[in-house]
Amino acid sequence: MAETIKIYNSMAKFYVSMGGALNQEVDFTIHRLEEIHSEAPYKSPLFRANYYSIVMISSGQGRYIVNSHFYDMKPCTIYFSNPGHVKGFEVYKQANGFVITFAESFLKQYVHEEIFNEFPFLIAEIVPPQYPELSIFQNFHDLGTQLLQEYNSTSTYKFKIVLRNK
Repeated sequence: MAETIKIYNSMAKFYVSMGGALNQEVDFTIHRLEEIHSEAPYKSPLFRANYYSIVMISSGQGRYIVNSHFYDMKPCTIYFSNPGHVKGFEVYKQANGFVITFAESFLKQYVHEEIFNEFPFLIAEIVPPQYPELSIFQNFHDLGTQLLQEYNSTSTYKFKIVLRNK
């Protein structure tokens, strides 16, 4: 009998299904991987997410599954996936880094209604992971650190600050 693929509309609902809990005030989250997956090895069930995900892996080992495609998870990996894909992950060696999730509604509220015209990659079928050089990855990691700090702040404007235009 085929495994039933559950659908999740938020990262918080996904982690509740796995016995965990995440703070999620709006349709945007950022968390440290080492805090939400503190033990390795670990294998998630396959699931369908109705939200975008960006995963930045600074250390660790495993693999990420998107629509039956398997991708290595290793240091200096950046994954992006858009809503609707069946995905899962396996962690062989403790992963450190960040997972960022957001919904279309968040982008439209805090960026603008025509976000997909400006950033068409947001509706791409599958974006393979990228493995940038350490110096480039460090820039993304530093941004993740800043985003997490703002996300955890008590500022009324924190979500506007997270997506501020330069």
